[in-house]
Amino acid sequence: MYFLLPYLYLVNDFPGLVIAEESEWKNCIEGSNAVVNLAGMPISTRWSSEIKKEIMRSRINVTSKVVDLINNSEDNVRPKVLVSATAVGYYGTSETQVFDERSPSGNDYLAEVRDLYFSCSWRMNLTNLS
Repeated sequence: MYFLLPYLYLVNDFPGLVIAEESEWKNCIEGSNAVVNLAGMPISTRWSSEIKKEIMRSRINVTSKVVDLINNSEDNVRPKVLVSATAVGYYGTSETQVFDERSPSGNDYLAEVRDLYFSCSWRMNLTNLS
């Protein structure tokens, strides 16, 4: 199993997991059935303007690169599925509100990050998928 991660996580907790460096992403993607993209800098820190830029960049740049690699793969080695997810921002944030599946989407900074992140994922070319 390959994971395309720009940040190193606890590899020792997952035997057999290969953390692929960016230069290896193409080889990991081509020939795979699916790609799971969970990229993004953790948000559990104080947000300076630089940290906010990195939160955004870490999601947008990685997702764009993954989508470009998939879109530029030959049909016979191209993954048929891209799962791209982020846990941040759908509902916005509040210290007083409780959110559930019926709640509207947020309109704060994290919602903006989410929208740009998903707009990158939607660039995946869905033609010639069988």
